[in-house]
This record gives sequence, C-alpha cells and structure tokens, in this order.
Amino acid sequence: MGSALEKGDYVDINIVLEGDMLTKVDRMCMRNSLEARVPFLDSKIVEAAFRMPIEYKLNGKNKKYILKETFKDLLPKRTLKFSKKGFSAPIDYWLKSELNAELRKVISKEFIRSQNIFNHEEIQHIYNEHMNETENHAGKLWNLYVFQKWYQKKILEQPKLKPTVQRI
Repeated sequence: MGSALEKGDYVDINIVLEGDMLTKVDRMCMRNSLEARVPFLDSKIVEAAFRMPIEYKLNGKNKKYILKETFKDLLPKRTLKFSKKGFSAPIDYWLKSELNAELRKVISKEFIRSQNIFNHEEIQHIYNEHMNETENHAGKLWNLYVFQKWYQKKILEQPKLKPTVQRI
C-alpha cells in the first residue's frame, strides 16, 4: 500500500464504509422497509479494484472513470455527467424545527455568559443569519449545539468533587 489513493481506498473499505456509510444505508432502509444491495462491494470486485493500476481508476477529476467507461454505450450522456451526491442528516431542518427551542436555550445570553467560553453576540449573529437564510451556518450551529449538550451533561451535571487535603 503506497499511494495516497491506495491508502484512502483501504481506509474506506476498512473503516468508513463499515462504520459509517453502510450503517446509515442499512438503518434508513430498515426504517423504511427497503432492501438495499451494494453490488460493487462484492469481494471479487473489490479485490480486482485493489489490483488495478491507479491510472485506470482516475482520469483527472473523474473519480468513476472505469464505471463510466464500462457503461458509456449503455447510459445516456447526461447520466454519465452527474456529479456525486451523498445524503446527510437533515441538520438544517432540525435546527429550524424540532431542535430550535433547545438550540435557543443553549445559546441564550444567560447560558453563554455563565460559561464564559463563547462570544454571545457572535453566536447570535450566526444564528440570525442562519435563520434568516442569508448564510448557511448549519455546520457551525450543529457543532455548537453538540458541544453545549456535552457541556451540560459532562460539566454541569457532574457531581462536584470534594476538595481533598493532601498531607505531606
């Protein structure tokens, strides 16, 4: 295993797919009573792909070069030009709907000032821009929300340790 691409492929197969992507697909399919198949993860296909020279796998920025070349006579040209689109959790929707009240609590002036960690005015500015849809700050707000929930659980709800006197 030498090149960055080969190392990336190895990480994808051994960590990312199993621990993240395939888990999400499986859960979403089960939740909606769907049966999903991942035909390109057949062990023989994966082994063949690992043995293939890098120049067959990539052609400039075209990351699905082999697949597109293989099926170019069978698929419409516009299908071959589609860009890759993943799906992610609907964080923006959650922040504007079911999590909004909780988000407002953990970014309130009182809570932020009691922590003495963040600048409340800056957070309020980011929140307002996001809610007014002038900027998309979903990632920042999600990270802040997750941090604040951790902070509440691990810092505020932890029993206070009694100071101990150490004798010399």
